[in-house]
Amino acid sequence: MAVFNQFWDEFTNAFSRLPVWLLGSPMQLGDIGVIDRRGWEKVTTLEALGIKPIPRRVESDVSYSYASGDAVQISALAHAEAGQALAGAEAAAGMRMAFKRGGAFVVRAENCRHSQIDNMLEVDERLRSLGESGAGWRTRRWVLVSQITTAQPCIVVVAGSAGAEAVVEIQGTGGVSNLAEVVAARGSLQLTREESLDARILSVKRVPLMWRGKVRRKWPLSGLRDLGRDDLAAASPEGSSDPDELVDFLAAALDIPERAE
Repeated sequence: MAVFNQFWDEFTNAFSRLPVWLLGSPMQLGDIGVIDRRGWEKVTTLEALGIKPIPRRVESDVSYSYASGDAVQISALAHAEAGQALAGAEAAAGMRMAFKRGGAFVVRAENCRHSQIDNMLEVDERLRSLGESGAGWRTRRWVLVSQITTAQPCIVVVAGSAGAEAVVEIQGTGGVSNLAEVVAARGSLQLTREESLDARILSVKRVPLMWRGKVRRKWPLSGLRDLGRDDLAAASPEGSSDPDELVDFLAAALDIPERAE
């Protein structure tokens, strides 16, 4: 689990948000679900519970470019090096990534939009009153997606070990000089080489990139608290196969079955 821990910790330190995991998993404001190292699984929503969240966009059309310092070497892909382009397309740009350790990663994200639940106090009160209707609610833990950041297009590549490599080509019919132009050019992102990668997503469609969540405070405290980056690390101790040791963020009051192994 060392690769996952390194990626999770570095990402949250760099962006002050949690990475969507598994990369590319569907996630929206107001989703409620369970999360551990196996990934996010939605089980219900605020609206399904009769609670209407009010979304508010707090920032839009920003870009993110991040690499794990000297653990990643990035070089531009020369036009002559580009592989066979799609029919009718021109391979106009690209990059080669070489990683020196597992857990190192690269993020390239354009047209990012941040949104959050604007009526969080009301949501907190409604969930608190719902929790008072069942004792199991107080002793179980769950995650509410309270903020979400999406990107279009988006590249995230995570190395599985030292020596990992990846080559990404940016293709577009009208010629594309950078990642930000790929959507307007109706282009595509092609992973033409990969070696020893742990995870990756390349998308020209809008996808969730990172998020913030709320979890129920431990009894006897009431209300919600921010989901911290240590919560997921504690959810699945390395080498453990006991499902009881996984942090279960699912509310018993919803009467939803335990997550199967």
